[in-house]
Amino acid sequence: DDITRRLGEAEGKLQRLDAAVQDREAQLDAATSEWLKGVVREELEELNREREDVRGQVSGFRQELQQFSERLGTVENNVLGLGSRIEGLQVHSDA
Repeated sequence: DDITRRLGEAEGKLQRLDAAVQDREAQLDAATSEWLKGVVREELEELNREREDVRGQVSGFRQELQQFSERLGTVENNVLGLGSRIEGLQVHSDA
């Protein structure tokens, strides 16, 4: 649950950063002065760095969820196998 919550938060942050980048790109296109273009470019660089960091977090959380799912599948298989062995022992002892 914690990983899923953190993944959702990171995905939400990534969406906000994507929107902010698009907004700054529109500002850059509309800017008329070189000074303003420079300021907006710096903001874009910072937003893009942050966006890449968050993308890495999202990827990491997804990988953690995948690994957890795989471990859970292994545990479920072990439990099912153990249940089958117990049933087999019960049948054998009843006979």
